Amino acid sequence: MSIETLKCPSVAESHIEVVERKGLGHPDTICDLLCEELSRALASYYLDNFRSVLHHNVDKSLLVGGRSLPAFAGGQVLQPMDLFLSGRAATSVQERIHPQQAMMNVFLRTRSRPDGGATSTSTPTGAA
Repeated sequence: MSIETLKCPSVAESHIEVVERKGLGHPDTICDLLCEELSRALASYYLDNFRSVLHHNVDKSLLVGGRSLPAFAGGQVLQPMDLFLSGRAATSVQERIHPQQAMMNVFLRTRSRPDGGATSTSTPTGAA
């Protein structure tokens, strides 16, 4: 391991600070916003069914880019991107079981593909 002395002014000593801002179309922003929406949908589901918000962590995502044919002032989407949201969510309380697919449907009802097609879902591994 090596330690080096900073050879430029620290951020606190500088007159300006350069930061990165990720806009609404940035993949990180898209993933973060959808994970947050899923968390809110789960919280709503839990409140409706259990009268309290159960433990859940849905903060992992994978965005797989699709294919497009860009053109000035337009273009065409040849293959839409795929988005995978992942995490943990309580599915039962005191032997009262709630299927994961039904929980996801609460979220998916508000989502649709830009081309007007249905949102596809898959049951998580090991889920009923």
